[in-house]
Amino acid sequence: MYGQGIGREIYDRQVKSGDPRSPKWGLSGFYAAVLEGGRIRPRDPIILIGEPT
Repeated sequence: MYGQGIGREIYDRQVKSGDPRSPKWGLSGFYAAVLEGGRIRPRDPIILIGEPT
């Protein structure tokens, strides 16, 4: 599950329908940094806290 800001950046109607011609196809991979240690559970949200560079 992605936070709202991330979902808008990596999905569009074509991606959701499985169409690889979308310019956003394949953008669901990303790098992340751990800012604070702790447990991660299934369905914990991933939240965009800064604009991509």
